[in-house]
Amino acid sequence: MSGYQEIDPCPYGAANAPPNLGRARQLIKQAGAEGEAVRVLGSSQPEPKGATEYLADVLTQIGLKARPRTVSDEVYGGLVSSAKTKAQAGLIAYFPDYPRPSSFSVLVSGDSIRPTNNLNAGNIDDPHINRRLARADRNPNLDAVTRDYAAVDRRLVSEAHLAPYGQRKLSVFFSDRVDFEDCTVWHPVFNLDYAGPCLK
Repeated sequence: MSGYQEIDPCPYGAANAPPNLGRARQLIKQAGAEGEAVRVLGSSQPEPKGATEYLADVLTQIGLKARPRTVSDEVYGGLVSSAKTKAQAGLIAYFPDYPRPSSFSVLVSGDSIRPTNNLNAGNIDDPHINRRLARADRNPNLDAVTRDYAAVDRRLVSEAHLAPYGQRKLSVFFSDRVDFEDCTVWHPVFNLDYAGPCLK
């Protein structure tokens, strides 16, 4: 997507390096949080449920007392983002509505925080991010603001406002009768163009 720039070096260390659990335990101790209870929220769908349980396990390994809580997709979004829930940790998967970085802005802008129906589930309210998004989202010339979006992405990760953990893969199966090679169109945002497939 336009506006993406690889964050190199990654502030979390090399992707293939083993995790430094000892350092993480030390940081938890220094923060005075050892033994603190943490509820990790997630969807009960198989993939997010596994990721939620894994995150809770890792948090326990570094000195917290974490327990996963998974709920159905129908209520998860409202639960994790509601101010009443006071969510401590959770996993969010998001598909952009259109191929422009501003589709993600509502997820990280302090201006979008609400007591309920809050799309900014992490309640991220960083003045630097808010300013850059306000400027970039108003500008119709995407080429002029790609640096702003890249800077927001870099700050979100380096300040640990959020931690990207993966990208979901979507599969589509076709009958042998469909001419997959010549008449199917797959778009990274809009997915399969159903007007495209044709029979051999």
